[in-house]
Amino acid sequence: MGQELRALAHFSKIPSEYLYGTDINGSFLTTAYDLFKDRSTFEGTLVQADIFQSGLFDAGGAFEAWEGRFTVIHAGLFLHLFNLQQQIEVCKMVTKLLSGRPGSIFLGEMVGCRGGGERGEGKDVKFWKQGEERKQFLHDEESFKAMWDEVAEMTSTIDMWKVESKFTPREKEADGNGSKGCAFFVGEGIGWLTFSVKRL
Repeated sequence: MGQELRALAHFSKIPSEYLYGTDINGSFLTTAYDLFKDRSTFEGTLVQADIFQSGLFDAGGAFEAWEGRFTVIHAGLFLHLFNLQQQIEVCKMVTKLLSGRPGSIFLGEMVGCRGGGERGEGKDVKFWKQGEERKQFLHDEESFKAMWDEVAEMTSTIDMWKVESKFTPREKEADGNGSKGCAFFVGEGIGWLTFSVKRL
C-alpha cells in the first residue's frame, strides 16, 4: 500500500516525487490513494510489476529507464516469500536497479531461521492453506551473506558490497489456539532478520 513511502514523505519530509514503489498487485497501489486520502498530494511513482517477468527494463517495460537509478532500495517482508534461487534472481535485479555510487544501499527485513534453510514441507507447514504450500528459504546472518556472495559473483561485483544482517529469534511459539503468535511462520528456530547491503 505504499505506507513506507508515505511515511518518508510525511515524517521525513522527502519530496514524494523522488519516491518509487512497485507491487505485483496493482489494486494495492491504486486503492492506497483512497486509504491515505493523498491522491492530490502524493506524487510518488507507483508501478505494477512482477519482478520475475522478462523485459522489465526494455522499452515499454515496467522498469524502463530505472537501471542504476536508485540510491536506496527497501524490501519489506518480501524476500522470505521465495525459494533461494528466486531470491538470488530478485537480488540480481536489485543490483541492476541500484546506483553504482558508493553508499547506495539495499535494506529490508524478513522472517528468518536460525541456521538458514528451506521451509515449506512436512510438520513445519502451518501457515499456508492446504494446497497452497510453498518452499521459502529463510536466512540467518551466515546464509544471507552466502547468498549475497553468490549474487556478487553472478553480477561481477565481488568485493563491492558491505553486507550486514541481524537475526533475532522469535520470543515465543504460536499459542496453539489459531493465533500466529509473534510471527506468521512457526517452527523451531524461526525469528526475524534485518539486513543491509551497501555498495563500497
